[in-house]
Amino acid sequence: MKYRILLAGKNRAIVDDFFRTMDDRFECLTTSNRSMDIANHMLWFKPHAFIYCFASESKDDIIRLTEAVASVEEEYRQIILIGDPEHCEEFNRRKPEMVKMVLHRPITANSIKDKLLKYFEKNKVGVEKEEKDDEMENLMAMAKSFQDQEDAKEAALQATQENVHNVAQTIQRHQQAPQNATTMMHAAESAEENSAKPQMPDLSSLPTEIVEMKHILVIDDDLMMLRLVKAELKDRYNVATAVSGKVGLKFLERKRTDLIILDYEMPEENGAEVLEKLRANPMTRNIPVIFLTGMNNREKIKQLVAMKPQGYLLKPIKCEQLVATIKQIIG
Repeated sequence: MKYRILLAGKNRAIVDDFFRTMDDRFECLTTSNRSMDIANHMLWFKPHAFIYCFASESKDDIIRLTEAVASVEEEYRQIILIGDPEHCEEFNRRKPEMVKMVLHRPITANSIKDKLLKYFEKNKVGVEKEEKDDEMENLMAMAKSFQDQEDAKEAALQATQENVHNVAQTIQRHQQAPQNATTMMHAAESAEENSAKPQMPDLSSLPTEIVEMKHILVIDDDLMMLRLVKAELKDRYNVATAVSGKVGLKFLERKRTDLIILDYEMPEENGAEVLEKLRANPMTRNIPVIFLTGMNNREKIKQLVAMKPQGYLLKPIKCEQLVATIKQIIG
């Protein structure tokens, strides 16, 4: 299996080594040194380990770091430190219960990789969680299947009761009106026959189409923008959010969406690179995309339009324009 690694820290050389020489065993994502970014990326990406690569961090940096990792759920606190002894010891002194491994510099990329794999395999990192996730998905599927069966039984029972009631009313009308014995007997036989077996529901009065809310995935590194868009759209659409292109693409490996709202300017992978990956994948190439951009440069706007998204909106976005653009594309 590939282990998900969230990376942060000022030692860019070690961070780069993870992407250049360890991508065969690790799925890596970087985050900034800001506490909110670290906490949110850990919750979104759900890494098997958070690795901080020290270089020239101050004590204040380390204090903010310990506060950030302490704020997330315990199951994501697989904290591994790489750096000089003084940096690692300062962090470990403040939060010793969270540090699972310390690797002191100097250390080679191959040595880091070997030590991490041995630690993960020895401690079965990720195995138990993946099994729990699979078990939860199976339980949810079973619960949905059971509920569907119960709903079908209830609908059939209700239809049978309504049918019996209708037949009883028919008999009553026949009894009140002058009817010959043959007609009366026929009504009674019909009532007995219909009450003895379940009847299919009468669907003539139901709507011919059940309308399901369309799904939208919003990808933006700005948390305030994610909250704004979700708050505006949640009453009309099912909305999921992702704080980076990598997280959004990971989401699409398991889920489907009807529309993607994609920030054009993001660190690591910008909107153009994410769109290229979407178009290269047969499973996602036909999903319509709306770009969000703060650019007002005419030439850059032309480059954006040349990528042929289904739409684009300039930041700060106007909510009514956002809704109108979405309606025009997916209804």
